[in-house]
Amino acid sequence: MRVENDNDRVVVLDAADYSAAQEAGIISGDVLAAISGESVRGKNIVEVADKLQGPEGGPTKLAVLRDGEEDEFSLERVKLTVPSVSWNLVSGTDVPHLRLASFSEDSSAEFENEASRSPQQRGGAFRAGSPG
Repeated sequence: MRVENDNDRVVVLDAADYSAAQEAGIISGDVLAAISGESVRGKNIVEVADKLQGPEGGPTKLAVLRDGEEDEFSLERVKLTVPSVSWNLVSGTDVPHLRLASFSEDSSAEFENEASRSPQQRGGAFRAGSPG
């Protein structure tokens, strides 16, 4: 989950694909109010990241403000490897859309690899919503 400070609030930019936060329903624009019962108001991003991280399999609860309402989400921490390149079909077509989500040392190679793979190498034709 990527977050940013907005004055004294911590706002969710996005939840990583296939992450516990995404599966729980955390969305862009949500405001984190508390992590495991501890308020994050006025905390900087590094402090919040430290609280979000923990041992794999460890539970955590996020209190989130959305549309003026506070909701609580229970999540189980998992080790997440997020590919920098993913794809899906452009709606209503058979045209693939490759997405470069982040830059890293391997991004260029990952992008080239995904772009050069044939449908047969992917195990058949492109399937909407499938990661590369």
